[in-house]
Amino acid sequence: MALYVLTIYRGGLPPRKLINSRNAANDISSKVETMLPRSTRDACVAWLAMLLLSIPISLPNQANAQDKGGAKIGDAKICPWVEDALRHDERVDADAIKVTAKRGIVTLAGSVPTLASEAFAVHEAEKIIGVRGVTNELALATESRDDADIVRDVEQRIAHNSTIVSKDLTVGCLDGYVTLSGDVADYSEELEAELVASEVRGVKQVQNHLLTTFIHKHNDAQTQRDVTARLARDVYLTQQPVTVAVKDSVVTLTGRVGSAYIQSRAGDDIRNIDHVQSVSNQLTVDPSINRDKEHQSVWPSEEDLQSALKTELTDDSRVDATKIEVTVQYGHVVLDGVARTHREKRIAELDARGIVGVHSVAYNLVVNGPQRDDTETAADASLDLESDAMLHDFDLKVKVKNGTITILGDVETLYERMHAEHVVGRVRGVQTIVDQVNVDRNDTYDDAQLGKEIEMRWKHDKETRRCQLIKVEVVNGVAVLTGTVDSWAAHQEAAHVAFLTDGIWKVQNNIVVEGFDYPWEDLREAGHRDFDPADPQIHQYLFG
Repeated sequence: MALYVLTIYRGGLPPRKLINSRNAANDISSKVETMLPRSTRDACVAWLAMLLLSIPISLPNQANAQDKGGAKIGDAKICPWVEDALRHDERVDADAIKVTAKRGIVTLAGSVPTLASEAFAVHEAEKIIGVRGVTNELALATESRDDADIVRDVEQRIAHNSTIVSKDLTVGCLDGYVTLSGDVADYSEELEAELVASEVRGVKQVQNHLLTTFIHKHNDAQTQRDVTARLARDVYLTQQPVTVAVKDSVVTLTGRVGSAYIQSRAGDDIRNIDHVQSVSNQLTVDPSINRDKEHQSVWPSEEDLQSALKTELTDDSRVDATKIEVTVQYGHVVLDGVARTHREKRIAELDARGIVGVHSVAYNLVVNGPQRDDTETAADASLDLESDAMLHDFDLKVKVKNGTITILGDVETLYERMHAEHVVGRVRGVQTIVDQVNVDRNDTYDDAQLGKEIEMRWKHDKETRRCQLIKVEVVNGVAVLTGTVDSWAAHQEAAHVAFLTDGIWKVQNNIVVEGFDYPWEDLREAGHRDFDPADPQIHQYLFG
């Protein structure tokens, strides 16, 4: 799974991007992809998608979603529901965004301060009932910086990064549009380089021309099995009718799914699988599709769940699974062993949490990577914080001793605090993080009103709309969730929606999933219930 994935056209064009509206160009792109270099092909596909969306099309009658009573959900309902989702998300400035909809296609216009905020706005809109796709017309209201300064900051971030091991990557910049080129060992390095570049102050867009060169050949049939199994393990994608085809390490996804969020998540799920060169996401969205109850499927044994977790870690090209031990008891997972970097540790934790049947995860991984001078680590972490588009205005300081980095200072939101952890956690030499950043909250909230807001937002979310048996009680900003749901996706999404409700700082998820005969009461008493604010899943759209 991706770590708060940014939706950026790879090799695309500087004008505004179009999200989830490329399906009309799929037939053409499939013919083009074998004729042109990838960077040229992607630019053409992006242009074609934008062109074709401008042509009026006739949508099928089934395009309109239905609520639980069978009534069609029209654009008049979709718009305020999307606006409400954006208003509660502290990662997004909803006041600067205008939401319109036409036959289920939502258009976001206005301005955002960072590329990350742009991606979060798109992905939260994708989750709303009835949304078939999101057209992104958001403008990036970033500061103007000298191109040479941007190149220097991007190069430094890539050099500091513990995940990017390939050398001789080239960074270019023209008027804030960054270009990455060179060869990398796997697709995950491409995405990581794109991510760290996109977070730099002044960057308007990242054009990714990096090429993956695999050292070892891999059979397409095996890659297809790996991708199919990966999708089946994801709590959001269980029983979704997705067809997988692989040719020359290029994965093509076809079929119909129930939401734009599921469409995006399926593509991003598999990008970090070893030997995946690229992904052609040709899934179409049909909001009328309702997921079958997952508890009708076979309940996984502890052995099956343990095997699924080990496979998940093994397939992730960013993780060395040979040094990680997995134990499972009634859906509670314990990860023991060693990770090479703090970044790898967080990725392994994230991989484990999103598996069907996992109720909770205990992280006992120890970072034991190459030793590095603490002074150099502190200097690199400070530079990365200062160059970050979201954090540069805050006076954040770091101290490093024996690989343990302490972050100090004040920020305005919980997300900014967590983002600071992610930024320093990528730096080579960081083994443990002590977060002493203070969140300066000036607003006051009424617990009862927060509870009502969460329940209302559940009714607008694709995954939780049918979950009438879940309840929430808020005490001093802590949301306690109880009740019963019929899928792990609803279990996870209910906590995600609650946590991203403005005024909530912690979630205790006591929801029971039907069909899984776990000792739920015992698990709650053991404390395996918190939706951890530091968990990276809240940064994904998927992925979160």
